[in-house]
Amino acid sequence: MLLLVAGCVVLPNPKGAPCSQSGACPDGYTCFPDARCYPYDAHPPCNPPCYGAEPLCDQAALRCVECLADGDCEAGFVCALQVKRCTPGCTAARPECPMGQRCDVEAGTCVGQGCTDDTACTMAGRPRCDVRTGLCVPCLPGGADCSAGTFCTASSGTFRCVQGCNTVSDCPANGPNQVPACCDHRCVDVLASAEHCGACGNPCQNNDSCCDGVCFDLTRSAEHCGGCGRSCYLPNVTGVRCADSKCSNQGCEQYFGNCDGNLQSNGCEENHSFSSLHCGNCFHPCPGQPNRPGVCVLLSCRPGPCAAGWEDCDGQAFNGCERRLGTTTDCGGCNRPCAPNQTCVDGACR
Repeated sequence: MLLLVAGCVVLPNPKGAPCSQSGACPDGYTCFPDARCYPYDAHPPCNPPCYGAEPLCDQAALRCVECLADGDCEAGFVCALQVKRCTPGCTAARPECPMGQRCDVEAGTCVGQGCTDDTACTMAGRPRCDVRTGLCVPCLPGGADCSAGTFCTASSGTFRCVQGCNTVSDCPANGPNQVPACCDHRCVDVLASAEHCGACGNPCQNNDSCCDGVCFDLTRSAEHCGGCGRSCYLPNVTGVRCADSKCSNQGCEQYFGNCDGNLQSNGCEENHSFSSLHCGNCFHPCPGQPNRPGVCVLLSCRPGPCAAGWEDCDGQAFNGCERRLGTTTDCGGCNRPCAPNQTCVDGACR
């Protein structure tokens, strides 16, 4: 629902509310390529963030590109604005060319033989010779020219080091619950990446999410309902389901009860078959006798065993376990007296 404040329409989602099916937005907003409404002068980011050979975000199209202007390209290249890629060329405003070449302004290209081997490449940051083009380049594929965290890639007819991983060793885990992997030269957590769920190149389908390396529909998964790790399963609860990202259930299983009233936290925590405080149902404690607590056995209260050091010697239920053992009259059991010159030690007369 849209709100009207001082005559202006305010979107409920500051990151951009969805456009209508016809692509319409409220006054003052326009529908961007991600199908969300933003103010006309907004600059929403690309998602996922740009990296590697296409490190820049074309915010007009919300896509990652290689260049937005000539200055984003290497010497001897200009930005082809139609495709936003660096292509060989030079201009009067940007006449720089690789070592051994010069700019033919009228033709818009760098001309000359260029390098034939690495010895001709003395320019800082471009130590390798690409003999196919005569260009001195920062790196060549298969070499060790790029620093850690970058890799060598072909780009617009040349090679350069760009941000990204070469192997999984370039991708340290950022936490104990992550499994890093290098997928398409990008470090990802395969336990959480929807594009690489469980392994590189294993995308989740139908807008499912990746939870613990497995794809789930968060609107219907009882294990991950509305978000990863949000389980609908509770102790001793039956009829568990997830619908529209919300959990529901049919209550407690037979012989179990929710006696603390906190079903969503600890489920049906009491076992009425054996709980001496909730025997048969909630708030039905089993009565005890002196030195003999009551116990619950299969939904019914019964006298429990005597407390340690006590015994029921007269067989009368009303007075419980009335006789304390370990005395000279009841040493180790009922009516086991010791001789006048003996004492009771550890249940034996000595």
